[in-house]
Amino acid sequence: MKFEIYELPNRPQGFETVEAMADEPQPEEGTEGRDAKKARTGSSDRVGKRKVALLLAYNGARYQGLQKNPNAVTVEEKLEQAIHRAGGISDDNVGTLQKVGWSRAGRTDKGVHAVGQIISLKMMLQPEPMVERINAQLQGESIRILGCERVTNSFCAHTSCEAREYEYLLPAYVLRAPSASSPKDEPLQEAELTQLAGFVQQLEGTHYFHNFTDGKLRRTDKEAQRYIIAVKASNAATRGGIAWVALRYHGQSFLLHQIRKMTAVVVACMRSALPSDSIQLGFSLPRLQTSIPLAPACALTLRRAFFPKYERWYGSRGSIHFDACATAQDAFMTEHVVPHILEQEALGVFSTFAAELDAYELRPVTRELIGADENTASTTPASAVGLPSAVEPDGSS
Repeated sequence: MKFEIYELPNRPQGFETVEAMADEPQPEEGTEGRDAKKARTGSSDRVGKRKVALLLAYNGARYQGLQKNPNAVTVEEKLEQAIHRAGGISDDNVGTLQKVGWSRAGRTDKGVHAVGQIISLKMMLQPEPMVERINAQLQGESIRILGCERVTNSFCAHTSCEAREYEYLLPAYVLRAPSASSPKDEPLQEAELTQLAGFVQQLEGTHYFHNFTDGKLRRTDKEAQRYIIAVKASNAATRGGIAWVALRYHGQSFLLHQIRKMTAVVVACMRSALPSDSIQLGFSLPRLQTSIPLAPACALTLRRAFFPKYERWYGSRGSIHFDACATAQDAFMTEHVVPHILEQEALGVFSTFAAELDAYELRPVTRELIGADENTASTTPASAVGLPSAVEPDGSS
């Protein structure tokens, strides 16, 4: 086989060159053919591993999250097994993701979907066509590889990723007050969209999101500070006789449950279930006595991961933004994710969520009792507390 070395002038330190793929593909001999078996078992004439970025889509409803965990059915477990059976990972390396340099751009929780997840790893690319071989092994699973590109050996889907974009789909009726008599198929009107934009734009910039996660972080923890690049709200297509609204969250990184809790507060403010300053209170109050409810996981999807620095240097070889796969991403969303969301809506998931918000009170610990035993500290509704003067500014930009 012949390989060609690409040289780039003034390439950044830490990035290696990548060998061009061989021009002559090897013949395929069935799903578990002789060549695939040689690759899996570590035969001496196998093709060497190459670092790749995979564009992955999945419906998360059937899995206990993305990341591989013992005694759990996860997306990564199913994907690794499929790559192994197709000949992309040898018998010596299967079962230990570190051996193949496995990394993911974003970690999605149980029930959360993706059409723009990026997985990087070293794997065999022969016999061709490897992606088709892997997808054949994924038949019966709600997982598909939509694209594959060669990357540099130093590329890491997690550390090289500079931003992620998630989409949350909401029925429009959930955003209206309980007293509203609008039919379920009526999209948000212009005034309602303007009001919604006013709430979601408060999330943009750098803030402390300690009250929008699992309760383990304090406002003084650096990890609680996150940068949200943009949040956009728009009417989406009417599906199942219901008008839908799409919230797009574009940020550097997100905490556990952060998007689902941000969505919950936005919805509660739109429904007048919480005061209009509740988002700012969530940033500024040291802690809440009662955790913010979670928006349903079924409506959250990782849409895209961004690698601008890598693209500037190596995107001409093959973009890992996978713009050419946009049609396939939309098709997977329409065929595999949206039907599940509609099914959950028919089961009353969003109505239950709305009722939970209507009964919720954002009750912070009062300024005088901050630091007292939470079991004995009294609480006051947020509308009566305001921003405690002892709390530092939230550092938004």
